[in-house]
Amino acid sequence: MSADSLNELAGGVRHWAEATPDTVAVFDALTSLTFDEFDARVGTLARLILEFRADAGVSDSMVLPIIVTRSMWSMVAIHAAIRSGVAFAALDASNPPQVIAQLLHRLDQPGLAIVADLSLAALLPAGVRVLDARTAIDDPVGPQPLRPDALAAVVFTSGSTGQAKGVMLDWTMLWALHRRFSDDIAAAAAAGSATTRAMCLAPFSFVAGLAASLTPSGGHSLSVVDPTVLDPLALLERIDSDQVSYLPIVSSLAATLLERWPKERRLQSVTRVRVFGEAFSWDQVAPLRQLLNPAAEILCGYAASEAPNGIFLNVITPETPIGVGRVHLGLPTAPDRVRFEPLSDEPDSVCQMVVRGLVALGYLGEPELTAARFGTDPDGTRWWRSGDIGEQLPDGAYRHAGRIDDLVKIRGKLVEPAEPEQALRRITGIRNVIVLPHGTRSGKQRLVAHLELDESSTLTAADVRSQLTSSLAPHLVPALLMTHAQLPRTERGKIDRVALQGGAVTPWRTGTQRPPNGPLEQFIVDSAAAALDLDPDQLGPDEDLWDFGLDSFSAIELAARLADEGWGDLDLNTLIGHRTPAALALLLRSTTPHKPSTVTHLNSTGTRPPVFLIPGEYGNALGFNVLIRELGADQPAIVIEANGVHTPGRVDRTVSRAARRVTDQIIRLQTDGRIDIVGYSAGGVVAYEAAHQLRARGREVQVVLLDAVLAGSNATLSASRPATSFQTKMAAHSRRQLLASILYRPRLYYRRAAVLYRYAVPGRPSTSVIRRRAIERINSRAGARYTPQPAAFPVVLFHVANSPQPQRWARVVPNLQSTEVGGGHATMLAPPHARHLAAQLAAVLAG
Repeated sequence: MSADSLNELAGGVRHWAEATPDTVAVFDALTSLTFDEFDARVGTLARLILEFRADAGVSDSMVLPIIVTRSMWSMVAIHAAIRSGVAFAALDASNPPQVIAQLLHRLDQPGLAIVADLSLAALLPAGVRVLDARTAIDDPVGPQPLRPDALAAVVFTSGSTGQAKGVMLDWTMLWALHRRFSDDIAAAAAAGSATTRAMCLAPFSFVAGLAASLTPSGGHSLSVVDPTVLDPLALLERIDSDQVSYLPIVSSLAATLLERWPKERRLQSVTRVRVFGEAFSWDQVAPLRQLLNPAAEILCGYAASEAPNGIFLNVITPETPIGVGRVHLGLPTAPDRVRFEPLSDEPDSVCQMVVRGLVALGYLGEPELTAARFGTDPDGTRWWRSGDIGEQLPDGAYRHAGRIDDLVKIRGKLVEPAEPEQALRRITGIRNVIVLPHGTRSGKQRLVAHLELDESSTLTAADVRSQLTSSLAPHLVPALLMTHAQLPRTERGKIDRVALQGGAVTPWRTGTQRPPNGPLEQFIVDSAAAALDLDPDQLGPDEDLWDFGLDSFSAIELAARLADEGWGDLDLNTLIGHRTPAALALLLRSTTPHKPSTVTHLNSTGTRPPVFLIPGEYGNALGFNVLIRELGADQPAIVIEANGVHTPGRVDRTVSRAARRVTDQIIRLQTDGRIDIVGYSAGGVVAYEAAHQLRARGREVQVVLLDAVLAGSNATLSASRPATSFQTKMAAHSRRQLLASILYRPRLYYRRAAVLYRYAVPGRPSTSVIRRRAIERINSRAGARYTPQPAAFPVVLFHVANSPQPQRWARVVPNLQSTEVGGGHATMLAPPHARHLAAQLAAVLAG
């Protein structure tokens, strides 16, 4: 870095005081200072700092504390420290006295401090000499030389994840911060603004406020505003009356302002906005364009206290088309600014962003943390591990995917809360949102979505859950939704995560939740809450358990709790068909004994003709749960499982026999009209054969196959294995591996024998892996022996990409309608693919 660059930082104010002495440098609600006045006051305070250092014999390593408020006098103090060449730390006066004391201790109890107002001296311990930023002008001094790599400022972060980190910036970083802010103001003027004025809405103790405080060094004017004491309309009026051209603003504050400003008025002077601090969504872009000068550019991206001069940048011009969801980060500010480090050796591991180039010196008084997060590449370039997760999009831009600290395991899977948060931001009617992990009673983690709704929103909790379950995998759907009139904020304007995670969680309910009706309902609510790891008051008797995250494991736990109390054995299908505690209580109160059945009725109150669904070889109604919900409550669905798999009964060993059972059930349940049968995976051939049998009985029938497996689909598996001689195997094993394989063989032979026995005698349903393997073998053999006949009825095949099934079915079905759908064979029925599949299936059923 050149000496001229640092001279601009330290001597810029004096230069502009000589060039434009009467131009206003800084102003707030009460007063203003011209460049000449500002320079004189800065020089006076700098002289006092230098005199103290000389008199007290203070070393060059002293960090000068400045107690700042949101006033222009804080800027005088910051510039005085810069002019004197002394490192400083801006400490916000709103901090409690004990916090100020802790921060001073971390700064090694300096004997001198500056206060923006003399009344703030009470925050300082006895024995500290206090300089008042409002000191009368007297013998001001000029700028002192600066060393580029010397400590310039310590910025204490908000400390949302524990003790606030003291980020150490050198003079080069401070100059880069000033240069970026000054360039933004100049760009705003170039875009057509009549002024070169910026507004500071952030506290000076944070990087955003510190960057704004440097504005006078570039010859521009700064309006200092405390947004916490103004209502949104008054703040907008202030922006308008101050003729601000460049406006840095936190995303959530921008969203609040957009709701208040009359649509017919524009802030004509504002031609450049930088949105920072939080995620910014595309649905805010159009209203923001209506608010600003038509030529205005909106900047968003990614920076941090450790790399404050910017990492990524996305410039949204008036011509940029509106996107959907969260606005991405854009591109790196330099080609080699970022690299990505995988967090594990797995091929699909998430990656941490590592920032290269201009980064902080480290963390004050924390050498171990500094060593873990900062380093130097072989070429001498310094880097910083951000702790943020990122990924590149197909168009080359980058997306912020959350923080490593936020990664939590939900149902055994690693979850980034940013993913469901992004899905929520796409829902019309939600103004702001944050998804956070919360601890449960058992010590595990669950996701809670904290929402701010638009005032005109008619959304219900059910609406939001429906959209989430359609677009997200089950483990990504937040367990609880909670609405807030306004999300709590930190003093820098960000959403207060600590306050939300430390507060009580009250689930969002559109109507009044009634208490459980009687001991049975109460017991079911308590049992379900325990299975879902919720507090009992977070679940009501009329709430859908599956919406709250019930899955096969927690459903089994709930069924076990009910069985232990003598309410009989409930299978998964019963829980799918009776989705609320009230519905389960009504079933259990019934005088008719409950028996497990291969037939599950869903959406039984729907008015359309029913659709019959045949799952794969070991499937049940749970596999169709999302698809049926996407079809809508008006579409009755009847799932017919294979006999003897999950319920007592004889296992069918041929496709024909399995189809006959399906046919008998369908004729019993639908006496007239066209019959629609849907078969998934191995259930496809059963559905196809059942259609033949129904046609033979004179019924009109239509078949829909969901990536249905026709015999021969596994024929290539064994053919791809090369023959391996005994000698080759011996060479490939160490002696220890060979011994282990020999010792393992008896166990392997036993398992094979056990599978063969269960193949002959399946026995009663159980969770045994041996029995499952035997059932799979029975079904596989039945499929291999089945010879399908040409279809004399409509057949539609929905298949996944690269599936061999369309070619196989086309040989049997002359007029096969074949359509590729999203997902894989195992995921096509799950979110987000189930929604698109349901839409196409609904069109077939309506035809």
